Amino acid sequence: MLIDFSENLKRIDNLSYEPITKAIRYKRVSASSIGKWHYNKLIESGMDSSIAVFIQERAPASVGAMHYLATARQADKAYSKIVGKIRKVIE
Repeated sequence: MLIDFSENLKRIDNLSYEPITKAIRYKRVSASSIGKWHYNKLIESGMDSSIAVFIQERAPASVGAMHYLATARQADKAYSKIVGKIRKVIE
């Protein structure tokens, strides 16, 4: 699924913040609201909140390399368990 998506991406030149935020907005749905929805779905599915924060890249940048690797492994394992539930909602 992710490979198919990435192969269909097209390059967009001359990007600026305002036109993009308007273009990706649909009625009351924005990138920010999708991020919040995704975070809530992760937590509702039983994922530890620290792992959900890490997946959404909300974690502080000062995380040490060893801790980062351990958290990345935990995130991979936890997300693998719930990705099916999120797919069902999207599809």
